[in-house]
Amino acid sequence: MNDLLWVIFLLCLFLLLNIKLFKKRFSDPIVLHTSAWIIVFIIGIFNYDKYYRLNSFFWQCWSLWFVFFAIGYYIINPKVILNFKKINYVALPNYYFGLNIISFIFFILTIQQGLQGGYGNFMMNLRLSFILKTNTLLQPFFFLFTFIWPVFLYEGVVYKNKKNLIASIIFLLVYTFASGGKFGILMTVSAIVLIFNQRKRIKKKYLLIILGTSMVLIGIMSIMREQSEDAFSAYTYAPLIAFQSLENTSGTHWGHETFRFFYSAFNTLGLSDTPPPEDFYDYIMTPVFINVYTVMRPFYVDFGINGIIFGALFYGLFFSYCYKGYLKGRLMQSSLYFGFAFAIVSVPFADLLFLNLSLVFRTIIICLLIFISINRKKI
Repeated sequence: MNDLLWVIFLLCLFLLLNIKLFKKRFSDPIVLHTSAWIIVFIIGIFNYDKYYRLNSFFWQCWSLWFVFFAIGYYIINPKVILNFKKINYVALPNYYFGLNIISFIFFILTIQQGLQGGYGNFMMNLRLSFILKTNTLLQPFFFLFTFIWPVFLYEGVVYKNKKNLIASIIFLLVYTFASGGKFGILMTVSAIVLIFNQRKRIKKKYLLIILGTSMVLIGIMSIMREQSEDAFSAYTYAPLIAFQSLENTSGTHWGHETFRFFYSAFNTLGLSDTPPPEDFYDYIMTPVFINVYTVMRPFYVDFGINGIIFGALFYGLFFSYCYKGYLKGRLMQSSLYFGFAFAIVSVPFADLLFLNLSLVFRTIIICLLIFISINRKKI
């Protein structure tokens, strides 16, 4: 336990240094990244006797990840804030009434699926229906998410039509509920908080309430789905233990886990015979059975220690670059930071940036199309 205590102490010192000396905000990538690890290590303290011990291999890999994430971040080191009044993006036409009707129908069908799914309990009914695509009535609504998500991000950057913004938030909350996914809560709530924080529309006390409520909801969903009181710690601290069981398999297919999106795309287009990796990983005993292995998994499995260094540098550079644009109110960088900052908070659990590359590309394309079509008179 001493190793956890020392690491928590050093991380708190590092966090305090960034907040007090370098004037970093809570929305800053370095603050989010450090805070996520602190919280998970604290959970580890309270559940120390339930799990196997963290070994030197984990600490070596984690140290490399944390240090090189910080290096990537400080290469750009965003700190300039622009006056948003100088930016004038055109708002989208009103669509809130129609979207609210769609959200209401979506919600009713979701409740029906949860009650009648037949997979054991309400949340499990929703989750398996989402994964297995068994409810054909819900599929059009799930597909609609692909378009609503970037539209919501555009609305957040423009911040001119509050009714449209609220309507898109309602749809996303229903989608998160219907999918039964824990990371969906983190994804949606983090985007909402960052949007209102950028415009200074949210007080710190309400921020803490929102984040605390989100963590409670994630815990409740974990317990309801797994029907175990250890479910919350299993999906927060246990991935660190599970990571220790991994092996470097770089001799099979180059970058197979890290660049799964490209393997999937090339295979679908008939340009490659190599199938993408499975969406679900094997379970490992920690001693609780778990199949998430921290953000470092794909990078280590594909490229070993060098992969961890690459992944950490990329994360640090990418989110630092996006945050710099977020501080200046730039459309694309703000949209990407709104939409994918949850991947920073999720680093103790899984890599959710490379895993969601298809959503990243769709977000970029749709946001660009919206901007070009709506703002064409100004170009």
